[in-house]
Amino acid sequence: MRLSRILTAGACLLAGAAARAAAQEVAGTVVETRTGKVLDGVRVTVEGTGAFVRTDSRGRFRLTNLSGTTVTVTAARIGYRPRTLQLRVGETAARIELAEQAINLGEIVVTGTAGGQEKRTLGNSVSTVRAADMQELAPAPDIANLINGRAPGVVVIPGTGQVGAGPRVRIRGRNSFSLSDQPLIYVDGVRVVNDVATGIVVQAFGSGVVSRLNDIDPNMIDRIEVIKGPSAATLYGTEASNGVVQIFTKRGQAGDKPKISLSVRQGGSWFMNPEGRIRQPVGMVNGKLVAWDPVRQEDSLFKLRKVDRPLFTTGYGMGYGVNIAGGSGAFRYFAGSSFDRDDGIEPTNNQRKFTANLNVDVTPGETYDIKATLGIVKSKLNQAFEAGAGGVWFSTIFGDPAQVNTPTRGFIFGPPEFQWGSRQASQNIDRYTASVTIDHRPRPWFSQRLTVGQDQTDEASLQLNRFLKPEWVQFNPGVAAQGLKFDQRRSISYLTFDYGASVKLKLNQRIGSTSSVGAQYYRRRVDVVNAQGNQFPAPGLETIAATAQTFGFDDFVANSTLGVFAQQQFSVQDKLYVTGAVRIDNNSAFGANFDLVAYPKVSASYVVAEGLAGTVNALKLRAAYGQSGQQPQSFAAIRSYQPVTGGDGGPAVIPQFVGNPDLAPERATELEAGFEGGFLDDRIATDFSVYYKKTRDAILEKQLAPSLGFPGTQFLNIGAIRNQGFEAQISANPLQHRRLSIRADVNLSYNENKVLNLGPGVDSLGPLGPKVGYPVDAIFRKKVISATYDPATKKAINVLCAGGPDGKTGVPCSTSAAGGVYLGVWDPKWEGSFSTTVTLLGRLRLYGLVDVKLGNRHFDNNLRALCQVFLRCDENFNPQNYDILKIAELQSNNVAQSWVVNKASFAKLREISASYSFPRRIAAWLGGQDAALTVAGRNLHTWTGWTGIDPEAYFVTQLFTRLEQDGTPQLASFMATFNITF
Repeated sequence: MRLSRILTAGACLLAGAAARAAAQEVAGTVVETRTGKVLDGVRVTVEGTGAFVRTDSRGRFRLTNLSGTTVTVTAARIGYRPRTLQLRVGETAARIELAEQAINLGEIVVTGTAGGQEKRTLGNSVSTVRAADMQELAPAPDIANLINGRAPGVVVIPGTGQVGAGPRVRIRGRNSFSLSDQPLIYVDGVRVVNDVATGIVVQAFGSGVVSRLNDIDPNMIDRIEVIKGPSAATLYGTEASNGVVQIFTKRGQAGDKPKISLSVRQGGSWFMNPEGRIRQPVGMVNGKLVAWDPVRQEDSLFKLRKVDRPLFTTGYGMGYGVNIAGGSGAFRYFAGSSFDRDDGIEPTNNQRKFTANLNVDVTPGETYDIKATLGIVKSKLNQAFEAGAGGVWFSTIFGDPAQVNTPTRGFIFGPPEFQWGSRQASQNIDRYTASVTIDHRPRPWFSQRLTVGQDQTDEASLQLNRFLKPEWVQFNPGVAAQGLKFDQRRSISYLTFDYGASVKLKLNQRIGSTSSVGAQYYRRRVDVVNAQGNQFPAPGLETIAATAQTFGFDDFVANSTLGVFAQQQFSVQDKLYVTGAVRIDNNSAFGANFDLVAYPKVSASYVVAEGLAGTVNALKLRAAYGQSGQQPQSFAAIRSYQPVTGGDGGPAVIPQFVGNPDLAPERATELEAGFEGGFLDDRIATDFSVYYKKTRDAILEKQLAPSLGFPGTQFLNIGAIRNQGFEAQISANPLQHRRLSIRADVNLSYNENKVLNLGPGVDSLGPLGPKVGYPVDAIFRKKVISATYDPATKKAINVLCAGGPDGKTGVPCSTSAAGGVYLGVWDPKWEGSFSTTVTLLGRLRLYGLVDVKLGNRHFDNNLRALCQVFLRCDENFNPQNYDILKIAELQSNNVAQSWVVNKASFAKLREISASYSFPRRIAAWLGGQDAALTVAGRNLHTWTGWTGIDPEAYFVTQLFTRLEQDGTPQLASFMATFNITF
């Protein structure tokens, strides 16, 4: 009994102590005003004491050892307006809402220097895409869709809608006649492969469709920073004239326990309105002109169970993801993985992909940070043939109504089941990206950073043409019916060594100084092994060893860049920042007589206002001048010889390429100016830039005289190109309330370019090639300006094309006097987007984005081939019903082509979504803490005057021409994603 009284008294004392402790603390959560999203890393300070804590990954905070009945706390985080309020001591469910600042001048961006730089110090524009936030709002299937429409001046050009395909990405216009137009790509500080149009040539004419950019899972990304031009990319040196895309993956945050997130997605994609978009071939059948509708025909046969599937089906898509993040102040981690399965609209197009990421941050002491990153991608992609490579698209678009009742069912070159079953293209990927970054701060004024990493990609691209079934031999007879197999293995290794150091000093009360130096070494090596076998002796065999004829080939290409830079920045009262820098590079592709290249940079920024209330809340003016370059192709400078069999049957060599020991990099120089501002109590944010860019020493090919003994051409630095334009970004939050908030974003950019020089005494590179004074991607084609219709022959007669010195005189189209008429440009001059987000009750978010591209033309080769090659257009049979100028060009045997170079401007409903965050009691019922459901649609409508199927379709390998021919359009889709956090 005595022991029981003692235990009871002890329990009462402990309970009383716990109650007093609770009464002396304040706890709660910090969230974003507009969306209700929890905010980590918020500093919550008790006024008058200096005591503070930071919110954890769940947005929670706890202040202890407080006195009195109330306390005044201030919550602050970079990018949000600080908020001060009174809380009752003992409250454990406080909710603090922070509103976003329109302009975050304190944001740290990566620029090539140690530790990065605050945005306030930069004289150039850097666009940031908040990937993690956008994936919650409208999940994108890949990085290309994530960037598209969200960074002004960045044009994403898809090419094809096949599952697993990737786009070309162009930043601030065209900078070269012959070299790559793709920006550099970095992942967590490591340069990675940026190849496009890889894999089997499923589009013909040398064009694959796979982009390495889309290997990366967008759900693993925290943010993307786009450095747009030479004025910003100087410190990245050679290869950076096309811009730089920096990708930063998610990292762990300190918390009292791990945060586990699970996601599931399900949905489908389809070819919207195929009957209304595919031009129906026509032909004479039993004396009548008949149009053929292949989509309706196959749908009917499928319903009658005469074929196994419709022509196009809805492609099923699904994915599962899991990640865990957490840690303490000294050790933080993020580990995530995902599995995705996506099917296209054809049975031969599907992808299975596994992605894993592991990021570890270690802080062993106050002066060290170590960041380690590992990303793994394993993918199996099956591809359909299209765009000149045959396949269902070719057979459908150019079909023959007169053959409907034959085994082809109207499909040229064979019915769909033959196209799908006779051959398959595929690409397997094994890829890892690993890096370690050490940040060292031995003194308050000195910091240094070392990044070492490797991106290793192993591609296996295969094409299998099967030994044909007896009933299929009629569609591809002869030796081709025995099949073949082609296997290409590419191993691409990218090594990065990057060191930077900065010394930051306060020279006096007003002036600060930051001095930075650095050195980088990049090495890219591509090893290629090809094998091919022709003619299987029997069906069912699928190995090269089983073929009658075998061939092999192997090679490698290596390129290295070594560069150093120095930068000096002065600041005056933390308002005016003046920066000067120079980078010096050497590259293994430079000619033997060209050693080093120097790229200078000067920039200034001035913070007019910051953190103010009222009309002008923040305003920064900026200007920058800088240079960067692009190295020649790996062997363009080297004289080489080709191995052959000699006259005696032994090995010998003959001249192959003459080379050029003086070959230098192309050099781009850019001047940029602009401003960033926040207005009307941070309800409006603006970012505006104008730029003028000139590329000199542009590489062109010169035809060699036969007397030199070397065939072909020689690369020379003789061209010059000018780009100029502007970029504008406006974000408005006209209404910010817990019950209802509205946000609108507008991006708009304009670019025009001009050829300034093509070499001494050269004004053009042929009748259809680049011309001085015109854009690099100018379109020149012969154009009929007068003709007469002859009813007796149904032909155009007296046909004259534009020609003569003024380009307006009528001349015979077949003569050289009929030069090409300037019709426009291939890529959009105007690019923009409009998006809006409506948030209701802090839980339901409705979002939509319209993507706009204007001012360009494409080549409609579907129209040309159908009418001019296969003669299956109504214009072929009833020319009297059409414009005689169009008929004259159609009948010109492909001499005049202006009739198929048509306007390709469009506006596309690119994204819509509805996202609902469930109340926590519902998430708790499911065993979690937070849960959300998002339904997102893509490519649901296109407003365009384009004559073809899709204004975004073209051969992905094409640098300049945009030609649509029987390719997969961008597919419409709906996808539902459920996320739950534990």
